[in-house]
Amino acid sequence: MHDNYDNSGIRYYIGNELRKYDLGYLTFAVHESSAGIAIPPVVNQFEIDAYCPVNFSQSDSFVTRCVYDTMNKSGITLGGQRTKDEMCCHSFTLLFSNK
Repeated sequence: MHDNYDNSGIRYYIGNELRKYDLGYLTFAVHESSAGIAIPPVVNQFEIDAYCPVNFSQSDSFVTRCVYDTMNKSGITLGGQRTKDEMCCHSFTLLFSNK
């Protein structure tokens, strides 16, 4: 695993002229600490849900569901921010007009 390199991410560039469209980026997730995610071993389908209420119109919300198969695991899988930790998050890129 020490020979692998991760170059994922997003680059933002700032200019002096207003563009026709704006771009927004929204991420929401289950808290990534070990208290937020603890997945038991030998489970065929373990689900973690995250809810984020929003105010676009009445009763709108973003909902995330992560499903894990730990049938081949012998111990608990914990959440965290390290590469070897588990995470449950979703990102959305939003494009809208400047007008």
